[in-house]
Amino acid sequence: MFQLNKWYLDLVADDGTAFVGYLARLRWGAIRVSWASTLHGLSGSPPVEAVSLGNQGTIGVEDGVGSWHDPALGVEGRWEGTAPPVHQTLWQEPGGVIDWSGLLPSARAVVQLGSTRLEGHGYVEHLTLTLRPWQLPFDTLQWGRYATAQHAVTWIGWEGKTLRQWIWLNGGLCPDARLTPDGVAGLPDGITLQLGTPRDLRQRRVLDTITAHLPAVASRLGERLSSLQEHKKVSPTALLQHGQVVDRGWAIHEEVRW
Repeated sequence: MFQLNKWYLDLVADDGTAFVGYLARLRWGAIRVSWASTLHGLSGSPPVEAVSLGNQGTIGVEDGVGSWHDPALGVEGRWEGTAPPVHQTLWQEPGGVIDWSGLLPSARAVVQLGSTRLEGHGYVEHLTLTLRPWQLPFDTLQWGRYATAQHAVTWIGWEGKTLRQWIWLNGGLCPDARLTPDGVAGLPDGITLQLGTPRDLRQRRVLDTITAHLPAVASRLGERLSSLQEHKKVSPTALLQHGQVVDRGWAIHEEVRW
């Protein structure tokens, strides 16, 4: 049996300083492993990453408020939701499921990371995956989120074995919207999301990281994920309506390729 439960949380401050957190629990046959990580990217400085193995933290969302406490990583965070949650079963077949929840598509967030206090607009999601990674129905994933006090845009795009897109604006699925090289077009009421010049948060070969921290898992994966590359970025972003800027903020977005 393969089951991965993964939490993702983030925050971007007004100056573009970004915080990204992960907490994951994996069951795979006899393997039982948990890990958490933080990525802290100051504007103008290389990002700093920390990893902790073992289930040492607590995490959850209740009544529109998210929290994460992890003493091993020195993290204490709170996310107060400002947009309704969204949910989508992205894929289901006899061999497994990809079940995704955007629990807090936009939130006012405060994170204490060691001696550093961060405040800004954030985001929280949860993913349950029971397909093994090499069984996924795509070979390119595009994901992103834009979060401000007024608006929340979240997008997921697949290419490869299947071609699918899901885009939400303020809690509503937008079937006529589409991903573009510069952001998102075709949102309701003439709204377009326009990404500005990005700054890299992380660009890496994923199997190298798994090997460094989870060798038992890496040995099971072997070469099947050897080409998996992740590129995560943060961009200043504008929301336009009929060509006029109506909101500005930050987007975190990524592309993952096999």
